[in-house]
Amino acid sequence: MPATSTTYAIPLHRPPFEDADAHAVVAALNDGLLTGDGAANQRLAQAAQRTLGCHRAYATPSGTHALELMMRALPLAPGDEVICPSFTFVSVANAIILAGGTPVFADIEAATLNLDPASVQQRLSPRTRAIVTGHYGGIAFGLETLESLASSRGIALLEDAAHALGGTYRGRALGTWGRAAAFSFHGTKNLVAGEGGLFVTTDAALAARAEIIREKGTDRSRFLRGDVDRYTWQAVGSSYLMSDVLAALVLAQWGRIDAITAARRERFDRYQQALAPLAAAGQVTRPIVPEGCEPAYHVYFVLADAKATRDRLAAWLRERGIEASSHFVPLHLSPYATNTLGTRPGLCPITESAADRLVRLPLYPALSPADQQTVIDAVSAFFGRSRT
Repeated sequence: MPATSTTYAIPLHRPPFEDADAHAVVAALNDGLLTGDGAANQRLAQAAQRTLGCHRAYATPSGTHALELMMRALPLAPGDEVICPSFTFVSVANAIILAGGTPVFADIEAATLNLDPASVQQRLSPRTRAIVTGHYGGIAFGLETLESLASSRGIALLEDAAHALGGTYRGRALGTWGRAAAFSFHGTKNLVAGEGGLFVTTDAALAARAEIIREKGTDRSRFLRGDVDRYTWQAVGSSYLMSDVLAALVLAQWGRIDAITAARRERFDRYQQALAPLAAAGQVTRPIVPEGCEPAYHVYFVLADAKATRDRLAAWLRERGIEASSHFVPLHLSPYATNTLGTRPGLCPITESAADRLVRLPLYPALSPADQQTVIDAVSAFFGRSRT
C-alpha cells in the first residue's frame, strides 16, 4: 500500500504551531463562546484589515466557504460567466456554479503557472461578469494587466488567495488587488486552522451584501452592533461563520505571520540555489519570481521534462522517506467539465503540460537544514548528480 503523509520522515507540510497557539485555544474554550463572530473572530477580522489594508474581513469555516461567499456577494445572475484558471482547485469552479454562474477556463503562463492575461482576453465575452486569478505557490503575476482588463470591461477582478497570505505585489498585499479575495487556513497552508478561511473585500457594497449572506441572510451583525433592535431575514443566505476556537488559533499565528513567511522564504531560497545546476542543465525548471513580487512562499515545486520523469522522481523521493506530490488536475479535463461544460483536451495546453510535469517538495518553517539537504541530495541523485 502507498505510504500516508504521517509515515514520511520528511512530510510535504507541517503546521507552524507553537505553545502559544495551544494556550489561545484553551483560553477560547474557557471563554465558553464557541460560535462564530465572537471576540476572537472580531480580533482576527481587525488584524486582517490592518495587515492587508482591506475594507472588511470575515472569517469563514473554510477557504471553500470564503470563495462561495465571495461569489454569492458579487452577485452572479444566470448566464453570467466567470473566467478562472483551469490549473486551480475545484472549489473555485464550484463556487461560481453554486452562485449561479458558469466557469470559463483559461490557460496559465509558463513562468509562474498563474492565469495568463492573454488567455483571459481570448475568453472575454458580453456575458463575462468577473475574472478570478490565483497566486500559485504564493507568487503573483500579471495583476496590472488583469486589473486593466477588468476595469475596461466594467467587470470584477477577484482573487483566489489561498496560497497568498503574507505575499505582496508592487507593495500591495495579495488579496487586495481585486474587488474581493478568499484566503485559506487549511491544514496545508501558511497559517493553519485545520479547516478555515477568510473573505476580504475592498468594496463597501460587496461587504454589506456579504455581511447579510454569511449570517443566514439576516441583519444579525447590525443587531450585535446596536444598529437595529432585532434582526430579521433580509435575503437568501447561509452560515459562513468560523468557530471562535479556530479564530483564536489563527489569530495566535497571525501575530507571527512575518516570521513564518521569512522562514518559508529561507527554505525556498535554499532550494532555488541548490537546484540551480539542475536547472542550468535543463533537467528541471524552477519557480520564477517576477520583478515587484514578494511571495508568500507557500509551495516549492520543480517541473520535470516529462510526466514519466516526474512520476519516477516522485516515487524515488517517497522510497527515501520524503513526501512528494503532484498538484492540481486540470479542471477542464475533469469528467464534470467535459460532460457538463463541453470542455476538451487541448483547451489549455500550458496547464496540461505543467500538471503532468510538476512535483512539489517539502516546505514548512520547521524543515531543518539537515532534512532539506536530504531532499536536495535525493533530487540531485535522481538526476545523476552528487553533492560537491
